[in-house]
Amino acid sequence: MGHGDADEARRRRVRSSLERMPRAAILVIGSVLVAAIGWADVATGVELALSIFYYVPIAFVTWFGGRASGVVLAGTAAVVWYLADVVGGAVYSHAWIPYWNASVRLGMYLLLAVLLARLRTALRRESELARTDPLTGVANARHFHETAHLELARARRGATPLTLAYVDVDDFKTVNDDYGHSAGDDLLRTIGRALASAVRELDAVARVGGDEFVMLLPDADASGAASALERIIGGLSRDVERLPYSVTFSVGAVTFGTPPESVDEMMWAADHVMYGAKRSGKNRVHHRTIGTGAGGRTAVAVERPAAVDPPAAVDPPAARAI
Repeated sequence: MGHGDADEARRRRVRSSLERMPRAAILVIGSVLVAAIGWADVATGVELALSIFYYVPIAFVTWFGGRASGVVLAGTAAVVWYLADVVGGAVYSHAWIPYWNASVRLGMYLLLAVLLARLRTALRRESELARTDPLTGVANARHFHETAHLELARARRGATPLTLAYVDVDDFKTVNDDYGHSAGDDLLRTIGRALASAVRELDAVARVGGDEFVMLLPDADASGAASALERIIGGLSRDVERLPYSVTFSVGAVTFGTPPESVDEMMWAADHVMYGAKRSGKNRVHHRTIGTGAGGRTAVAVERPAAVDPPAAVDPPAARAI
């Protein structure tokens, strides 16, 4: 992993830590910063204006603590500035002027908090739309590729296994042709919900094609992945049994004992195994292990165990596009 990727990973960890921090803790940090600026305001005297520096903690608290926290800190900053002005011995021609100045600064601080909160909401919405498949609600191919890249780097650093599974709907075109595209869309939404609700929090699910889904299972060795796949695909099959038509799935899964060189290589291997499941009769799961610590090939049947054969050997090239 290059320096750019490492820096980006660190930035994401910092942002994630701040976003998970309780709002009360964020507000306390902002209040401490406001108090420090107020002290500096008093120490430097009335000739130097430091009111602009209050924008920094207000922006920080609004961004990571939300609009309400930002509004609270905006009011706190206006009060602290007013007290610093009074303690500093500022002299005005009329008694109402410091109150007017404090009100103006309060208005500016509140405006910053409100506008920044709206910007944050808009950016989050846009980010979510850019990372999510609009039909199924799971991640799209681009987001999945980014997530898989980070998980692959983590697995390489920790020498831990990971499993990637390709899920393809058998004869999806028949559903569209016989029942209409709305039925096909409902099926895809059902699959997305079923997969997303069945995996662990650290796992990733994405729709990467018309009727193709992928699941990334970090830290899942061959045995753990086999159990997880049997549970997930079994639950998926039960969910689609409620639909007015019969649906089966072909699944190709690869457990990497040694992480591959790239996400493309990893996805190519799972896709290859999935097509092996299709060629062997569909409606089944083929599961293969690759790399150090691999326990050989295994095949897990969904509904017809007698018909399941181990897939052919998979030796993905060092670099191959999906």
